[in-house]
Amino acid sequence: MVDSDHLAMVIADVSGKGIPASLFMMVSKTLIKNLLMTGLSLRKR
Repeated sequence: MVDSDHLAMVIADVSGKGIPASLFMMVSKTLIKNLLMTGLSLRKR
């Protein structure tokens, strides 16, 4: 939950793509989570 009204989901398929793809997905997930927790929106403007 991002806040009491919003749920954020990240879906990615890195199976069979190797360790670099897994690491990239983990970093991406962490960046998205941190941005959302600071109150920024990922919505296109």
